[in-house]
Amino acid sequence: MALQIQLLNQQLVRFKDGDRMEDIVNREKGKNSMLMTFFKNNKADSNARKYLYKDFPKHFTWNRSNHCWRTGKHKPMIGRLVYVNPTEGGRYYLRLLLCHITGPTCFEDLYTSNGVLHSTFRKETLERGLIETDDNLSQYLVEASLFQFPGALRRLYVTMLIFCEPGNVRKLWDDHYSSLSEDNRKHYGCAEREQNMVLINIIVFLESMSKKLSDYDLPNVSTHIDLQSRGYREGVFSIDGPGGNGKTFLYKALLANICACGLIALATSTSGVTANNMPGGRTTHSRFGIPLNIVNKSMCKITKQSGKAQLLREAKLPFGGKIMVMVGDFRQVLSVMKRGTRAQTMDSSLRMSPLWDSAKRLRLNINMRAVNDQWFFDLSLQVGDGKEETLDESFIRIPNNISIPYTDKTNLVDALIDEIFHSLQSNDTNSKFIISRVILSTKKESVDEINNKLIERFSGE
Repeated sequence: MALQIQLLNQQLVRFKDGDRMEDIVNREKGKNSMLMTFFKNNKADSNARKYLYKDFPKHFTWNRSNHCWRTGKHKPMIGRLVYVNPTEGGRYYLRLLLCHITGPTCFEDLYTSNGVLHSTFRKETLERGLIETDDNLSQYLVEASLFQFPGALRRLYVTMLIFCEPGNVRKLWDDHYSSLSEDNRKHYGCAEREQNMVLINIIVFLESMSKKLSDYDLPNVSTHIDLQSRGYREGVFSIDGPGGNGKTFLYKALLANICACGLIALATSTSGVTANNMPGGRTTHSRFGIPLNIVNKSMCKITKQSGKAQLLREAKLPFGGKIMVMVGDFRQVLSVMKRGTRAQTMDSSLRMSPLWDSAKRLRLNINMRAVNDQWFFDLSLQVGDGKEETLDESFIRIPNNISIPYTDKTNLVDALIDEIFHSLQSNDTNSKFIISRVILSTKKESVDEINNKLIERFSGE
């Protein structure tokens, strides 16, 4: 159960567009947040003061309708304080105090120790010795690893290095390296390559905050990449390759090398999903302030005092002299044309642009992901290149050895689940069994249907 945290008079307020301010205030005035009701329970019930905020759901039930904690019969739940980034200051230290102090009846109780009322939550945490050692930072990384992706965890680690100044940076690295590198461990078999990719990501985050890897007691990046492209005079490069050929590894290495040389490299993408895979990645519209709806008078929204403007002023090359590296696979992503015909979709592709001929095109040909399954790689390449035999213009025949036969069209989803998640009931607590298989779909409705059917098959309520 997620437990909300807010500073004094900074409760979360929900309202609809068009609501009057007076109505919003009157509606929210009588509501209590989880934290404020936690204080009230402690003031009224001496038994409640024995528990930490995170342990409250084990002994009390949160009533959503009346916004209060209630005693009585209930199903114990595991409480988890919502994630707060250390850069948020007071709210972060408030969370820290709530993890260690039982029975507070108001915010002042959290400010006070040994009869002394401190002016800030940070001073109180210092007085209690909660941020004098790295134990708190380590525990925070443990908690964050339960629900944060490794990329977000690495960003949090860098934030701690800069703003929390841990005493033993290397020990924090060693203790949490497994969580920091989990995503790379699944993609790279080599331990050195895995560590390099983690460090490359950390370098990008550090560079964005004007710091260097050498400022901290961390391993060095061992790179054997010779960027011969420095000798090229062309300004636009296009790197093409099917899935699994190392495009992600390549652009991460390029970004790290450029940043290590003290130069500026901006990682952008056309969608937020792919931007998340890039170190320091942002959507192109966000990075350059490009309007979503383009008209004749559209301009990039960059104010002169903004970070974007400062970034532009730091550029060492003149306008129009920037080097652009495009990475992608045209087999996987077509241009998006609303209600467009096939011809219109193809005509809007970047490859049809007159500028395409001026790009230096490079290809990645060796598929590292399919080293042990060359047959499947060849098949996917045939489909991507349009060389696989089709039944008509829209369908291909899936080989029998990778398809699942069925007899009843009304139970297609059940047949698919039976094949992929066989013996689920005897393995529903086996995490290795669960994460070793997955069913993908192109439609959200199908995903919801499959998830609901799978959940129904788990034992218990």
